[in-house]
Amino acid sequence: MKTMGDLPIETYTAYIEQSLLKLKILLNLGFLR
Repeated sequence: MKTMGDLPIETYTAYIEQSLLKLKILLNLGFLR
């Protein structure tokens, strides 16, 4: 299993963007209630 240090910067950036996207979706769903 690879650690964060072994990942290329593109993978790391994509991981962060995916996390931010999920967070944004969760926030939007929360506001719609």
